[in-house]
Amino acid sequence: MGITVNRKNILFKPKLDRVLARRFNLSPERSKRIIQRVLALSDEQKNSLITQILRNYARRHRSVLNVLERNFKFKEQELKDLKIDSKKLSDVEKLLIGSFFTMEYSIEAAAYFNPSIVISPDQSQTT
Repeated sequence: MGITVNRKNILFKPKLDRVLARRFNLSPERSKRIIQRVLALSDEQKNSLITQILRNYARRHRSVLNVLERNFKFKEQELKDLKIDSKKLSDVEKLLIGSFFTMEYSIEAAAYFNPSIVISPDQSQTT
């Protein structure tokens, strides 16, 4: 028994004002590796990356700097474990670390791709 799929000429266009920036949480060990990799970048690479990030996300998130700063603060324990004094980090480094622990989340996209809204091929309700 096959399923017939009828494709429609419908395109979903993103609405950039309906995307949330939220914390991207990883295990402490993975977080520490990311922090080390970020801090190992050259100053030129750090500046280039944060410029790209701010250029791309400032249009979608009014308070992107606050979000990145907040997500950086969630990594205080990992910084302590790495024996890194957060007061000695530059603003660029703090924002960049915060950006690596920030993700965008679209509620509408989650609704589109939620498997619970997909009709089951077997609608007979028999077990």
